[in-house]
Amino acid sequence: MEQTTKRPSTLGQLILTNLRELVRDPMNFFFVLIFPFMFILIFLFISLLMKKDTTLEMGLVVPDSPSAQVQFLVDRLEHTPDLKVVRGSEAWHRDQLHKGQEQVVLVLPAALNDQATLRILNTSAGAAQSATLRSIIVEATRPASGPAVTTQLIGSQQSFDPAHYSLPGILVMAFLTLGLFGTAVPLITMRQRGTLRLLGLTPLSPLTFAGAQIIARFLLAVGQLTIVLAISYFALGKFPLANLPGILLSALLGILMILAMGYILGEIIPSPEAAGGLIGGLMTPILLLTGIMLPLSIMPSIFLTMAKFIPFTYLGDALRQQMTGSDLPIAPVVIDNLVILGVTVVLVALAVPLFRWGQPEAKATRRSKGSSAVLQHS
Repeated sequence: MEQTTKRPSTLGQLILTNLRELVRDPMNFFFVLIFPFMFILIFLFISLLMKKDTTLEMGLVVPDSPSAQVQFLVDRLEHTPDLKVVRGSEAWHRDQLHKGQEQVVLVLPAALNDQATLRILNTSAGAAQSATLRSIIVEATRPASGPAVTTQLIGSQQSFDPAHYSLPGILVMAFLTLGLFGTAVPLITMRQRGTLRLLGLTPLSPLTFAGAQIIARFLLAVGQLTIVLAISYFALGKFPLANLPGILLSALLGILMILAMGYILGEIIPSPEAAGGLIGGLMTPILLLTGIMLPLSIMPSIFLTMAKFIPFTYLGDALRQQMTGSDLPIAPVVIDNLVILGVTVVLVALAVPLFRWGQPEAKATRRSKGSSAVLQHS
């Protein structure tokens, strides 16, 4: 009795081929699997540098007619080493706190007595500075029977940690490199080499070809997501496990949107070199204008307006709300996902009719045949 070995299906073979090509090519391997995660180290380093900053900058609210004791305290604060004092009204300083432009503000009473209260307004990012300021005030207002000192938290309850904030953005960047560099460039290369034209002569359907590419890249995206979630959960603070299904849904919609964009670019860009330049040029504004890497709250308001028209803003926002939390979300997670889904549907609708087996070569062949016919007639 003859034994038959079960061979993998055409789809399975194509998936394995795509995975091997993505891993074996040095440039693809670097941009898809190494480059995005280098940013984790960079932002961790920035976080360490920020924690070493010893300069204390504070806002100061002084009453219109301060007593001699209050004026003495003001002078002492303004001449304290490593302390930068910015005067203004309480309303103005509160606005600065809400915008993240300041972290700690001291509000002085008209006189320093038993009934007086010195109020310290601070964001959570200024908690350490607030404690330092309290010790300075206590030293400057001795004896101990002086005024009480109270603190009040203003605005965001989460301090800005670059590594913590940027982690969802790094995941989006990993998806972008996989979906754009790892999809458009190989597609253009196969077209230039004539591989697509040869595949078009086989019984292979476009759906099977595209399905294999999507599945292979989706598997790599799952690997990227697993790495980032592990870092987020074990190294930078645990996210609620109840959010995991929502994270997976947003990530799935995001990678499908980016892959559809990669297919469109792979069909309209003529060469791998042009694709690399264009995609590289797109990556920088995407990362900077969408709040993926830096909070939009620290940028001019025009950036927030622009970000609302870029779909990657909603992908980063959905992932950040569910992975690390966000005090200033762009929209609810449901709205974020609906925007991503809508953009994905539009991009897929554009990508499907654009796909052709070796279209540029076919056009070139027709042109050359037409030229030969003209020469023969003449």
